[in-house]
Amino acid sequence: MSDHRVAFAIKLPAAQEAAVRGLGDKPIEKSLEALACLALTEWLEWLVADDRPASLTEVSKRRVRSIVDGGLLPKIPTAPVIAQRARLTLGQARYIVTALALENPAGTTEARNGLVLRLEAALHGASIPDPRNLDAAGIAALVGPPVVIDVPRQWADLASATHEELLNEAFSDSNELDIRKLEPPIRRRRTDSYVEFSMMPRVAVAIFQRLCAAGMP
Repeated sequence: MSDHRVAFAIKLPAAQEAAVRGLGDKPIEKSLEALACLALTEWLEWLVADDRPASLTEVSKRRVRSIVDGGLLPKIPTAPVIAQRARLTLGQARYIVTALALENPAGTTEARNGLVLRLEAALHGASIPDPRNLDAAGIAALVGPPVVIDVPRQWADLASATHEELLNEAFSDSNELDIRKLEPPIRRRRTDSYVEFSMMPRVAVAIFQRLCAAGMP
């Protein structure tokens, strides 16, 4: 195996440039460089018959996995995130999320369980003793200072992805609790190993309940 350095210029239509910028917060040149490397690798694997997926769905799954591994999508992406950023249908995105989770179930479960326990402890400390059983009206009525949790960096993507999933779903009931109107969490790096999340109680409970529903006993 040998290393080769390649430089090129490219003109992007507005829609393609917006799609690249929507992949993450990296400078667009860095994102394009990562995508170019992934695309060239895929074509070369096809050219020498190392990797030829049998269906378009498998192609999409492998491309999403490559983009995740390349740091352009959250490590544990949700279906709405994939559907929005990769321009796939929600059904395709759900299949891909399931397939990716089956490839790394231990990491997903560890992150989910760890986040639930930390959120539950923080909510109890904020005098919210039973966050599992709050209904929409109870969540909407919550007031108070932000709830703060320290999250290992390897779990932080799941916390962000869960919040983004709720934002995209815009769920509501008879009390018209709309997650889009809730304050988003504030994320900032605290150490090399942890990320500190500060979020209003309503947001913390909504994320907590979603994580519980996703598989926490």
